[in-house]
Parts: sequence; structure tokens; C-alpha cells
Amino acid sequence: MRSRLQEKLLGLLFKALRPLVHILLEAGIGHREFAEVAKRAYVDVAIKNYGIRGRDTNISRVAVMTGLTRKEVKKIKDSGAGYDFSEVKQIPANTVLNYWYCDEEFLDGSGEPKGLDFAGGPGSFSDLVKRYAGDIPPGALRTELIRTGAVEKRADGMLIPKTKDFRVSQENLVQWSLERPLFGITSNLAHNIFVGRPSKDRQKSWTSRVVEFSGVDLHSVPELRARIKEKAIETTELINSEGMRYEDLGKAEDSQNTSVFFGCFYWEESGG
Repeated sequence: MRSRLQEKLLGLLFKALRPLVHILLEAGIGHREFAEVAKRAYVDVAIKNYGIRGRDTNISRVAVMTGLTRKEVKKIKDSGAGYDFSEVKQIPANTVLNYWYCDEEFLDGSGEPKGLDFAGGPGSFSDLVKRYAGDIPPGALRTELIRTGAVEKRADGMLIPKTKDFRVSQENLVQWSLERPLFGITSNLAHNIFVGRPSKDRQKSWTSRVVEFSGVDLHSVPELRARIKEKAIETTELINSEGMRYEDLGKAEDSQNTSVFFGCFYWEESGG
């Protein structure tokens, strides 16, 4: 049986993952890809943080801790730091689009992807889906590709591919929605639990402050949101000015440099 702490953590994980999954789906990243990355993260942390006398954790212990097989752990460990996530199997929508652009049977004389009839024998959209998307119904995949703009349906019913990617995410999706805020929040949590908790050294804890306002009238939320945004801008600009003074110190030839970040974010219980 799981402990109450484990059950609570799983519940919190589900709650925290929902908005993240929303972002991943928008970028065309499915469960298989997420699971593969999560698997590697488990192995990486288990190897580097639970070894004895400063050495990496051995494969057998990593398997015990993570629930993965020794074969899986060894494969991930042997891949090294330069693991290529492009090898992770994509969602069916991306797979179908990719083969639509490279399988000769679905290309015209100039090497461009052909427009396809939905139903029919070899060379139809349904045939393409059957070959490369397993048991995914062709109708469901067509609907999703049209909804996202990856495929256009002409008046005569012909399906025309518009892009090789199921989702063409904006460049700032990764950097601003994930890279800095997400990594920053999770790094802060882990650091304060393992380094800055009371039994360790509280002087080494990182700033983490959350303010909650319960029972706010819904009609007042826009005004409160605007006020908080105004104060957050003032705070971050002040901290930015302070930090720039320390950047100047880092320009000395004998200085050892690192990067320091400060985040400020807002959310509502219903948002996500």
C-alpha cells in the first residue's frame, strides 16, 4: 500500500501536470514522448543523487528505485548526456504527416505530397493512416489535422497537407512558457526540500513566497489581477536593477560566474 504522503504527492502531480499537458498537446507532444522523457529523468536523478561515496548509483539499485528494468536503465545510461529525443516515437498525427511528405506513393511527379481522397484503396488518406497510425480511426485523425490547420479539406473533399508538423509551436513557447518558469519553479522546490529544509541549512534556502486571497468576488478579479501585475512589474524592475550591479562585479578577470534568476507569477484556482 502507498503511504498517505505518496497518495497526496500523486494527486498534486496530477493537478500540476494538467496545465503542462495542455502546453505539450498544443506543441504536438503526446504521452509516449512525455513518458520517454520522464523515464530518462528518473534514471538520471537516481544515478546522480543516490550513489555511495560520491560514485554513480549502480544499475541494479536504479532499477529497484525507479521500477524500470535493468535493461532499460542500462540503455538510458549508455546513451550518455547527449541523448537524442528525436528518436522518441511521435504521436500518430506527426507520423502520418511525415510519411505523407516522404512515401513515394503519396507524392506527385515533382516530389511534393499529393492531395488525397479520404476513402478508397491504395493511395487514399485512409490507406495512409492504416499504414502509419495503427488503429487510429482515419476520420478522427482527419478531423484533428483539419482543426489544427495541418490539412485543408477542399470543396470536392480532397485533403491537402499544409505543413509537415502537426503543430508548429511558436519559438517563445519553449523558452518563456517552459524553460525558465517551469525549470525555475521545480528547481526551487527541490533545492529547498533537499538543501534548505530545517534539518539542513536554512541559510542556503532560496526565496519562495506565495500569497493567497480566498473568497474574492469574481467581479473584482480583473481589478485585483491588474493591481498585482502592476506591483509585479515594479518588483521585478527593482530586482533587475539590483542584479545588474552584481553583473558588473562578474566582469573582473578573476571572477567565477554563474547565472541567477528571479521569477514572479500569478494564477487563479480556475485557470488551468
